[in-house]
Amino acid sequence: MSELKLRIIVGIILAAVAICLIGAGGYVFALSAAIMAALIFREWRHLTGASLKWMTAGFFMPFCLYWL
Repeated sequence: MSELKLRIIVGIILAAVAICLIGAGGYVFALSAAIMAALIFREWRHLTGASLKWMTAGFFMPFCLYWL
């Protein structure tokens, strides 16, 4: 299977999962969004080799935006 076909299939599956989570709403959606944010942050940290200072700033940024 080519990489493009695999990406399309995974994209369709993830879109269906996202629609289900949005439909579930409430705490289910909030928890899944928090888990996804943590995974994205982990990937970003590995790609950039971020220092502790940047990891701390990245952790607190959503809270700062919430308080605005």
